[in-house]
Amino acid sequence: MSGLVIRGGDLCSSAVSGSFDLRCEHGKIVAIDREIRPEPGDRVFDASGLLVVPGLIDVHVHFRDPGSPERESFLTGTAAAASNGVTTVLEMPTSDVPVTTAARLERRGRHLSGRSFIDFGLYAGAGHSSLDEVESCARAGAIAFKTFTHRPQPSRAAAFEGMWAVTEPQLFQTMSAVAATGRVHAVHCENDRLLEHFAAESADRPGFGERHREARPPVVEDSAIAMVGSLSLTTGARVHLVHVSTARGVDLADGLRRAGADISVETCPHYLLLDQDTLDRYGSFAKCNPPLRAHDVRRSLLDRLRHDGIDIIASDHCSYTTEELGHHAEDPCGALPGLPGIEFLMPSLLTIAREPDQALVDVIAKMTSRPARRFGLEGKGDLVVGNDADLAVVDPRAAVPFAADAGFLAQGSRNAVYLSEVDLRGRAVATFVRGNAVFSDGAVVGSPGHGQWIRGAGTGRSPR
Repeated sequence: MSGLVIRGGDLCSSAVSGSFDLRCEHGKIVAIDREIRPEPGDRVFDASGLLVVPGLIDVHVHFRDPGSPERESFLTGTAAAASNGVTTVLEMPTSDVPVTTAARLERRGRHLSGRSFIDFGLYAGAGHSSLDEVESCARAGAIAFKTFTHRPQPSRAAAFEGMWAVTEPQLFQTMSAVAATGRVHAVHCENDRLLEHFAAESADRPGFGERHREARPPVVEDSAIAMVGSLSLTTGARVHLVHVSTARGVDLADGLRRAGADISVETCPHYLLLDQDTLDRYGSFAKCNPPLRAHDVRRSLLDRLRHDGIDIIASDHCSYTTEELGHHAEDPCGALPGLPGIEFLMPSLLTIAREPDQALVDVIAKMTSRPARRFGLEGKGDLVVGNDADLAVVDPRAAVPFAADAGFLAQGSRNAVYLSEVDLRGRAVATFVRGNAVFSDGAVVGSPGHGQWIRGAGTGRSPR
């Protein structure tokens, strides 16, 4: 049987690091050795001088297909993911029709099957008004659940219906319902009452950036993390804290873990690479929730990454049209939050790994083996015989300068102007999903029907 042999690469994963050849058959890794002799009919990929890493797993994306294809579709989003070594995405449930019922989950999964270049899983939303649907969503294959601890803006309420819990009793009930399924419970932590307080306090601040960050200071996030973590001790919820932006938030989670809470911590490249000066320069094009923090907060977050306080890195990819971002350029309250990042994940990771004392293998693990363990993605996330042949071959020295007129694959990538001043290096040369090339020689070469829907089944393990 013909297979794929990747020769001469520098393998970098949790299980193996160093110069090895790798052989794949039937979509699986079947051999890793110092030298593998190709057999007749084999495809051979020369990876000399290049990195070979497990395909990245992005556990936090917003493609919003089919509701807003002008912002992002699954075709454009997964093509962009494939172009930078991402082989699995987990999509959040916020949409024009929020995924809060089993029927909606099934409908969305069927719609996306045949529209994805890479493998994918789907979150379901959980909130105080959708408790009756949690168990059925788990049975239908929700990979995990998502809850917000604050109310959405009135203009976006429809997309977030059924996935927020504001008061402590609401959150306790929601976490209990999700805990009963055994699935991971991803929580967006911002305290609703403090948001109201600080929004009123910051209304007269000058400038877009100052108004936005003063409306959402670190205590808004940190206090919600403390509440969610404390409730997890009683409910047994397997909490995943999304897009944590402060070292104090990481420390709170770590303390709760020591007390017995099952908590994993996620952050995003933009919190590790950018700070509030970027928000001041680019306004609505650099708005995210929580906001970009001060320079010293960013450095402290990098320190927690270095010392393993952070389990997972994810893009939180979120696209809008240029017109939408420009519409509220002077109004941080009305401007849409979220940054498009999936097309820049690989160079962002390798740039982060160049920071002092940041080990490349540890940074890579936070987008491969760690998320695979946490979300129960069996056979993914590491270079191990028997695992899926999800692989990225990477040129770690290739510069990836941002240019608004570049030929981006993701709809929103042209709006990632906040990366203009970041020295990004590291580009995927080829990406393989289950042994089949989906990106090679600068072009997407896979079929949009190749990606498989991964339904949640197990409970996964601690990422540590």
